[in-house]
Amino acid sequence: MKTYHTLFFYFVATLFIMYSCSTIKPEKPEESYGSINYVLKPSMINIPINIDIKNVENLLSNKINGLIYEDNSLDDNGGDNLMVKAWKKDKITISYNNYQLYYRVPLKLWIKVGFKISKFGLEVSDYREINAEIALKYKTTVMLNKDWTVASKTYSDGYEWISAPVMKVGPVDLNIKIIADLILKTNKEKITAAIDKGIKDYINIRKYVSDSWRMVQKPYKVNDEYNIWLKITPLSVMTMPLSGANNQLVLTLGIKGITELHIGSMPDSTINDNLPPLNIVNKMEDNFLINANIRVPFTLINDMTKNELKGKTFTSGKQSVTIKDIHIYGSDGFFIVDLDLLGSIKGNVFLKGAPYFDDSLKTIKVKDLDFDLKTKNVLLKSASWLLHHNLIKMIQPKLVYTVAKEYDTAKNALSEKLSNYQITDGIFLKGKLNDIRVDTMYINREAANIIISVDGKVNIEILKPLN
Repeated sequence: MKTYHTLFFYFVATLFIMYSCSTIKPEKPEESYGSINYVLKPSMINIPINIDIKNVENLLSNKINGLIYEDNSLDDNGGDNLMVKAWKKDKITISYNNYQLYYRVPLKLWIKVGFKISKFGLEVSDYREINAEIALKYKTTVMLNKDWTVASKTYSDGYEWISAPVMKVGPVDLNIKIIADLILKTNKEKITAAIDKGIKDYINIRKYVSDSWRMVQKPYKVNDEYNIWLKITPLSVMTMPLSGANNQLVLTLGIKGITELHIGSMPDSTINDNLPPLNIVNKMEDNFLINANIRVPFTLINDMTKNELKGKTFTSGKQSVTIKDIHIYGSDGFFIVDLDLLGSIKGNVFLKGAPYFDDSLKTIKVKDLDFDLKTKNVLLKSASWLLHHNLIKMIQPKLVYTVAKEYDTAKNALSEKLSNYQITDGIFLKGKLNDIRVDTMYINREAANIIISVDGKVNIEILKPLN
């Protein structure tokens, strides 16, 4: 008898479970991540290269030194009764104006001049030695070739007497223009060649541009605590014409590229050694924009969601379900919330919602959350009560993921570092950030990604000498 009653009890219990607990198996939405069409915006980094004219002066003064002209005959040049020697007297000086370099080469002169008069079989002569000083003047046009090498052409620009020689020796007038012209003519090629060679040797613009081009491509860590990296991918390089002020030649480079902020491990980078051709512009943009990607990994999203919802029970009248597990993934730009349920319904149901960024609260939220269409069709047949229950209203507020800390850290770290960040010895990144905004949000297989743009102005300041 006991055996009969026991079997009857299990039979009734089984029927109760069968009719009170529905097992459902709606089709799972496909996990998919489309291509990202968002195009990162480029920005400009200005790199003023200062060339100290005083260093060029020193270089030329060392190259042009000592005795630079000597005429030891009174009888040459058609019997001009003139001997001249010229030495460099003082340091060569250089100035810059109207896209040209101007040189002044001071010389000390020794002049022996005389006259001979033969008349009635008599010869009268007189010779005198005279000291004088003259400054030869030159001008150089400096140009850049398409391959960033320097081209220069130096011309004579006349002379000026510092102290002119006596105008008359006996009955002979001394033509000081002849003396100056002789020295200029004889030394033209020697001095202009030395100037052009000095400029080419010292002003190695190609090397400096090439070094700058490579330098900006290397990722730089700007925050150690959160492993924030600054990465620049250059697209083009340009320059304005040479200018000058305060004994400095200034060549302003502009490197246009994509500037990104990465949080986590050092981003991959490939150094492009190919320097683009020269592009000279009359005006340089000075806008700087950092494209920062704040990532919220799905591992973190799922951990946070489970902490909020796993084990929670939702009741409607005599019906109730408990969330056994929860998993969130992406499907064609949407969040799919996979709920594994126990209770009046057993099985998985799928919710679908659009993630968006709440800029005021710096959080990722989900809007328009609802059952996926295929899940809804299954529930209409077996558990329509769940469709009318406030399950979604209770779940949606829990799908909130804050990035305020990462957002503020990224901005503060950049502001601090860009105020005076040393890239390497003698080279500093200096700038100021003005505005930060969210441009877009997208999801990929690993994370929800928030693209922020940081506006400002940034220069690379080079404090070490050009060589």
